[in-house]
Amino acid sequence: MSMRSESNPRFFWRFALIGVVLLGWTGLCFKDALYSYPRKCEAALAKYEELRESKSLSKWTILAEDNSWPELPAPLANYQALLESNQLDKWPQMAYDNNWDETPPDDDEGVEHIHHKIDTDIIGQYVMAAVSTPLGLWALMIYFLSRGRWMEADDNGIRSSWGQQLAFSQIVTLDKKKWNDKGIAKIAYDDNGRRKRFVLDDCKYFRSPTEDILRVVEANIEDDQIVNGFPEADIEAEQEPAEASENGL
Repeated sequence: MSMRSESNPRFFWRFALIGVVLLGWTGLCFKDALYSYPRKCEAALAKYEELRESKSLSKWTILAEDNSWPELPAPLANYQALLESNQLDKWPQMAYDNNWDETPPDDDEGVEHIHHKIDTDIIGQYVMAAVSTPLGLWALMIYFLSRGRWMEADDNGIRSSWGQQLAFSQIVTLDKKKWNDKGIAKIAYDDNGRRKRFVLDDCKYFRSPTEDILRVVEANIEDDQIVNGFPEADIEAEQEPAEASENGL
């Protein structure tokens, strides 16, 4: 008799969701890098030139906060504020107190600073896209590869849709350390002198048929080959008297 357990869509849907979210984030990163930030840089530089021509660069700080533009370097911002308020006589002391170069800063530094800050933001978007793209593709690949996957046990052994198969006589151990908590049992088997592993997972595959496959495996190996746990038949046999006692039988 053959028992088959197919992949559980409820488990793998999360990978589809993760993949869509990550690739959506990639799209936003490219949108910002190719469109939003260049437009932002263009608008910031145009306003900077306008303020520079009108000799009112001190207004930049408020405008930068309102529009999320880069702030000017502190020496330039403070120098322009003193210049526009006719208080340049205070500049040497201010520069000394802040360990700035006493040479008056050139307002061209503002243009370079804006370019540098926004270019750095653009590079950051490409870096995030470089991370989210492969992760998103990986998650979607797991989802699509899971569709139609199955594992099956019969009187001779186990086989799977991905080509892995083994006879019960090849089994070395059945490790049930994670079976009770996570529904994972690991079958170690010998394949022409090479130790390989076949995993039963009742989260990735439907629980009931996976448990049936586990029982078939246990019925075809010796009890001492089962490690970190006990045969399901023994566990059920111990539970039956306790349940009968609770029910007053």
